[in-house]
Amino acid sequence: TISLLFLCFISFSTLIYAQEGDSLKLAEAFNKALSSPDKKEIYLKQALHLKQKRNTKYVDEMYAYLNARYLFYTGDFDKAETTILKQLKADPKSKGKAKLYNILGTIHTMRQDYKIAISWYEKAIESYDQNDDQKGAALVKSNIANIFFSLSDFESAFKHVNASYKTLKPINDSINLPNIAGVLSISEAKTGRYK
Repeated sequence: TISLLFLCFISFSTLIYAQEGDSLKLAEAFNKALSSPDKKEIYLKQALHLKQKRNTKYVDEMYAYLNARYLFYTGDFDKAETTILKQLKADPKSKGKAKLYNILGTIHTMRQDYKIAISWYEKAIESYDQNDDQKGAALVKSNIANIFFSLSDFESAFKHVNASYKTLKPINDSINLPNIAGVLSISEAKTGRYK
């Protein structure tokens, strides 16, 4: 019985490690495609080959996310959106759908379809909340704050960025916190809250 449990644990651990390793290899391939446009076809084929070789829901989702992100960064918003919508349709109960919703929000923000962007961001927040990912939800709230900030709706910007700041400050998110603090300070000043 103990040897069977040990074998199950090893098998499960190997599967998890292999999937994490696959996601790192996928990320590396897409990052190389971005940083070396002259060799992008090679790296994109590597990513596709890895996806086809593993053929798991996890790898399919990572591939869709990273491919959509790549397409977004290269300015192909339509293909990025299609890639994400296709993945969401293929696996609507995925735990990783929050990051897909976030990219959809970002695509619509870039198109200046702010109402649609906010609705995607709200779905991302809901998904992050369901997975108890406070940091993810806080970062998406800052995306919503940035929309309102760019529209000079400082009251709405303050509401979202303040919620984001209150979540990220205790965990000392040194990467995102400085930008969020800047938007918060200006929003406080513009709404008369800055003392």
